Amino acid sequence: MKRHFLMNTIDQTHKRAVEEGLGVSKNFIRQSVINGSLPCVRAGNRYLINWTNFLQFLETPQLIQQSESQAKVGGIRPVPENVRR
Repeated sequence: MKRHFLMNTIDQTHKRAVEEGLGVSKNFIRQSVINGSLPCVRAGNRYLINWTNFLQFLETPQLIQQSESQAKVGGIRPVPENVRR
């Protein structure tokens, strides 16, 4: 029997999600942690995710939609009016 911990890194959370057939990508987990929609604890340079909170996060559709809309990377910002000549 495999032992699972309650607090896991992003990689461990992704691995367990794959084992349980949740269909969540590692990038989605990472972006949700970085933009703050998925609660976690920072330990050094690692993010620790509570498995119970992760499952609750996946069951709440508005949080998933919010994290996907906040995941804008790159792009060109408009120049503010007061800076234009």
